Formats: sequence, structure tokens, C-alpha cells
Amino acid sequence: IGRYTGPVKFNKERSHLVVNVLELDHITSAKEWFTTNVWKNGYSVQGTKEHNPNLIEALHVELVEGESFAVRSLTMINGARLIQVAYYLPLSSWDEEKVQQNQVINSFRLLNPVISPKQKTTRYDFLDVMSFSYPSVLDFSEDEGRSLDFMSLNLVDYDAYIAADGKRIVNGHIRIMGYSDHVVDSLAQEMSDHIESLVSRGFVIQHNYETKEHLLFPKEFTETRVEVYDVLDGEYPNRKTELWVVGMASADYYFVLSLVTPARESQFEFWTRNTEALKAIISSFEMHTSSE
Repeated sequence: IGRYTGPVKFNKERSHLVVNVLELDHITSAKEWFTTNVWKNGYSVQGTKEHNPNLIEALHVELVEGESFAVRSLTMINGARLIQVAYYLPLSSWDEEKVQQNQVINSFRLLNPVISPKQKTTRYDFLDVMSFSYPSVLDFSEDEGRSLDFMSLNLVDYDAYIAADGKRIVNGHIRIMGYSDHVVDSLAQEMSDHIESLVSRGFVIQHNYETKEHLLFPKEFTETRVEVYDVLDGEYPNRKTELWVVGMASADYYFVLSLVTPARESQFEFWTRNTEALKAIISSFEMHTSSE
């Protein structure tokens, strides 16, 4: 939305400042978006500082038409938009202009910051048992047989591209299952049974990851478990895939959530979109029943 070019320099490239705005169609953080952008373009990152989930400052080296630039940037989430201001400083002018570059970037402010939700969501109610919100861009479907003892539903992120055979490509699949304590032996057993059902449908478990991802569980859940696996998906054998299985137990109900997503190292953008959606769903859970 804006580009500002510095004064002409004798026998040197000119500095310039750009301000870009992107409409977001999925949940992300400033750090995740910036990391995806770096991976896509192969920038050489010199340093980063995450001020908060919605603001990251960075310095990277970028080659533009044969000239190397030191690029200092601020990337921020503002409501449903991502905003980035970047100061391109030719390395040939680094010593005399680096202080000004830093001052200019640190002076950037939003006049009207937006605190509204980053993405439109839809609320789902499971009878009078519980409710949660999910990103409205996901395709929702509910399996048959819902009762007070059981529920199962699917949230799918379909690619805009449709294969030649008319088949829709799945970029991410979240499944949510709920069980009353009358029909479940243990949370660990239900998670294991779900993994076995995926194996029977063509998944091959290769190895288990130790995940450091932070999931915000509502206080109603007294037992929680998170397992992450490297898997081979029979539907997409040429794609590196991750499987997340999350278990949550409250006083009266057990929930097992699974996420099948392209792996972080192969398609970071989809991985980010899917894992952020899963985190948002989990943090929005509200239980409406309790044990007598």
C-alpha cells in the first residue's frame, strides 16, 4: 500500500521502505507467517525478536536484482489483516545508515489497531453437553448416530484445486469425537483405538515426535494428552504427513481430537494453518454438564 524511496546516492543503490497489507483467510501468528515467508523465499535471517504473538521484528539479507539488501521489518497481525513494514538498506550503505533504519522501523505505529477476532468462526453445540467454535472456512460434516453417549464430526480444509478425476484435495482434516463416561474405559484406550482405526484405513505410523507445541486446555478438563506422529498417508503417499492425536477428559465426558496435516518441513503454510485451527478449537471448548 506504500513505497518510499530514499535520496539518490553517488554510485550506490538507494534505500527504500515498503508497507504491505495482506487479508488473512486463516488463523496464524506473526511469527508463523514470517517463518513461512522466509522458507518460501530462502532469505538469510540475521536475527528476530517476537514482541508478542501478533508482532515480530526481524533482520534478514535479501538479494534484489543483483544487489544485497539488509532488510529490517516489523510484521504484525491487526484484526483480519497482516501488515508488514520493511526498510531495504543496501549493504554498501550499512555503516552510515543502519541507525536510521532502526529508528524508522521502531517509529512505525498503527493509528487504529483492531482487536477483533482474526478469523470468522462458527459455533457448534453438542446437545446440552458442550460447545466449541471452529474456523468457518472449514467444511463441516457430522457422522450419524449422535446421542448423549457419542458424537463424531469432521472439519476439512479442501484445496481450491480439483484433480482431473474430480476428486477434492484435502489440505487438512480435523476429527472430533466425544464419549460419555458410560461407554469409555480410559482416555488412553480411546486414543489408541482411534490410531488403530486410522491404521486400518491406510495410515502407517513411522515414529513419534516429542512436541513442544503449546495447547491451551480449558480448566474443565482434568486429564489431557497430546501425541504427534510422523505417518505415511495412503491417500497421499508422496506427501510428508503428521498426525496429531489429542485427548481430553472432563468429569462426565472424554474427547479425542485428531489432525491429519502436511508435515511442518514439507508444507509449512498448511501445517501452520491446520495446527493453529486445532489449537483454537481446543481453547474454545465449553462444557455444560458436570457430575452430580
